[in-house]
Amino acid sequence: MSDYQIPSIHKGSKVLLQLSGGKDSIACMILLKENNIKFDAIHFTHDYCYSLPTSMAKKACDILGVQLNIVDISNEIDNTFLNHRFIERPCRHCKGIMDRITVDFATVNDYSVICVGDIKDDKTLINRIVNAEGNLKYFSRYFNKSVSLPDSISIYRPLLKYDSEQTERLVLSRFPWFKRVNDTGDKYFEYSREGCPLQFKDYGAAYTKDMMYKLKHLNTLCGEYASLMGIRASIHLPSEFIITIPKGYEDECRRYLLTHGANLQSISSEHKDYTVNRIMIDLNLNNSMRDTDIIKIVCDRFIERLGITGDIEFYDKNGHISNDFVTIDFVSVNIGGFLIFITSQKLLWKPLFIENLCIEIFHTKKFKVLNYQI
Repeated sequence: MSDYQIPSIHKGSKVLLQLSGGKDSIACMILLKENNIKFDAIHFTHDYCYSLPTSMAKKACDILGVQLNIVDISNEIDNTFLNHRFIERPCRHCKGIMDRITVDFATVNDYSVICVGDIKDDKTLINRIVNAEGNLKYFSRYFNKSVSLPDSISIYRPLLKYDSEQTERLVLSRFPWFKRVNDTGDKYFEYSREGCPLQFKDYGAAYTKDMMYKLKHLNTLCGEYASLMGIRASIHLPSEFIITIPKGYEDECRRYLLTHGANLQSISSEHKDYTVNRIMIDLNLNNSMRDTDIIKIVCDRFIERLGITGDIEFYDKNGHISNDFVTIDFVSVNIGGFLIFITSQKLLWKPLFIENLCIEIFHTKKFKVLNYQI
């Protein structure tokens, strides 16, 4: 019996595990196996994804004797991202594709449970589940709002009490050979989770085949550098904005890319030019984010990552959201200039979190987080 305990599942359940090949889903697979839960796995790949997670998924399944169903979604990716000007976050759409195919596969093959490796560190997901269902449960009807979940299928999240460090420790204790991509993922500074290169397109830029292959190539190189240094690193396109966790390795990462054949336009990364305090944010958007529709998208994302529910009311380029505990105003002050005012009766977020969130969402270091008194 594993030292890691997970909620029991009905013995007659036919279980299908979504296996990305990252540490969380492989940790989930290990615990299912060690708790004598019978299951099969489904894994998705496409032309623009990293190759490492697929190799990790295959090797782990071979060792554990798990049936692995691999589905190529390259056509779905192309149809979604190349057929129109796509300016939204790609992850939700990719997840929608994978979740829809998972549900169809489960329905056709009579699976009654879809298991996913969600962990407690993903505060955004947890907020969505709680908002949809009122509380957090291991067995849930919440999956994906763009996917119709049949009544015969439930969603099982056995890792909700475990964090990122615990899942990585578990995987390495069973599989010392396990390797990670070491990109920054989509929650840069909160916890480490493998991602997909396509998520590192700048808001407002349109996908092209060339960009998608370049995102894969350059972020694979970033991952190589990050693995050597014991950090995490990613590069966004077309801005060539590099993020390293911890900060301070950006220029060295850029040099690594250049010495390994990368063709980059920028000479160096942006220099740190901000101070941290609370809670007025003065920032300059990059060129690709200055469209009104794109500003709405990134501000919506900023609000979501703060853990706030509600819709932003936008008038021209100015936005406002208010609820029982916080008021946030977005004010356009000049071309590319933006002020964000966060007003609350109590301190909700630490200054470092606000700082990191600005980097994550707005893809710039040209901002200041300052004291602001009403």
